[in-house]
Amino acid sequence: MSADVVSLSKSFVTRYGSYSNEAHFANLLDVLPLMSADFAQKTMEFIETTEIPETYYGINTSVITVKVDVQDEVSSQVTITTQREESEGSPQNTRVSFQDIILTFVKEDGAWKVDSAIWQ
Repeated sequence: MSADVVSLSKSFVTRYGSYSNEAHFANLLDVLPLMSADFAQKTMEFIETTEIPETYYGINTSVITVKVDVQDEVSSQVTITTQREESEGSPQNTRVSFQDIILTFVKEDGAWKVDSAIWQ
């Protein structure tokens, strides 16, 4: 059971946490099928109401570690430590940081779905 959550966490965070203003929220659209219905609806509202910056901005996220904090038959919480490369103004202007993200999962129609993602 936790192997599914760990694998889903890595795939989700790598895409969810990588963004470019030139991609028009493709990162979020790509992971909508991995989200619970409620989280997917909130994400679509965010996409529809957020203005895309005109100046280049991009961030690339890589997973370093995944720790399953809590898991039972119907829910799970996972803490993922990431390395993030953020670029502003141009892709060459990059700074690296490390950031945790906490994912909560719920079982929806028999499958694990991400119900929230909170950057720390």
